Amino acid sequence: MRFWRATTKFFKKLPQKIHIYISVFFLPLALLYAVTGVLCLVGACGERTIKTYEEPINKELTQGELVDFALDFMHKNKIEFRNMDARFYRGAVRIGMMADYASISQKDSKIKIEVMRGDFLRYLLMWHVGGQGRWYIDVLGIVFGIALMVFYFTGVWMVKNHSRRKAGLWFSFCLGLFVTVLAGYFSGQ
Repeated sequence: MRFWRATTKFFKKLPQKIHIYISVFFLPLALLYAVTGVLCLVGACGERTIKTYEEPINKELTQGELVDFALDFMHKNKIEFRNMDARFYRGAVRIGMMADYASISQKDSKIKIEVMRGDFLRYLLMWHVGGQGRWYIDVLGIVFGIALMVFYFTGVWMVKNHSRRKAGLWFSFCLGLFVTVLAGYFSGQ
């Protein structure tokens, strides 16, 4: 009998512990996502400067040659980023990431180099909105999304035994569902 009570008590407290520890662990990330999401929605996207260079060239470069040209050009002009990896994006070479990058493309007999520099706010927004961070930032975001589902599930699990709150909780859920569906419907119009 004692074992049964201990086991029952453990499982009654389990959702509360899961809920508390997951929510506290992800609180900094949730606040960052909330603040940057609101700033993005109200149009505060940070500052960005763009400097454009054009270099004449007399032949069509392969992708590898374009990368070499871009890295050499950036080295000569003292253009550096935290990440100097090159990748191809929409027909151009892209060096750097998030708010600081260079886009290098060739058209006719010119190579166009656009160097974008963003401030700290733009850097945070690119992390949030564009998923433009490193792979571990993306993994953290995915785990956070899963944690939100666990967070809400354990929250409902904790209050399921409160019979006096069930009607209010169901009303709140249905109202939230109705408003979300309605907003989604009208945003597509």
